Amino acid sequence: MDAIETLDQIKSRYYGEGGSPERDRLEAELRKSRSKIIEARRAKVSPEVKSRVGMSFMIADRIHAILEEKGLRQKDLADMLGKRESEVSKWMRGTHNFTIDTIASIEVALGMPILEVVPC
Repeated sequence: MDAIETLDQIKSRYYGEGGSPERDRLEAELRKSRSKIIEARRAKVSPEVKSRVGMSFMIADRIHAILEEKGLRQKDLADMLGKRESEVSKWMRGTHNFTIDTIASIEVALGMPILEVVPC
């Protein structure tokens, strides 16, 4: 049975080793193609989703800043909340859809505000 080649091995066979002019051109074209695909997908994302994801990242960044300020780790926060560290890790990736209850629990555990709501 023939050995299975990696993508890098196939590129080397057809386009030369990394750093060769032909291989560098290939890698540059692949990066451009990936960028176009990603940008096309981003263009299809609704403003609401962009806003929600942006807010989730800001919340995660705020929690991270508080943890750093207090010399705490994600595991410490998980212990304070009675959660698994893996769950807190998922929150901290910035893609979690935080509920008001979760944010309130984190604020109480850390003794600092995460969000500020401006009164009318």
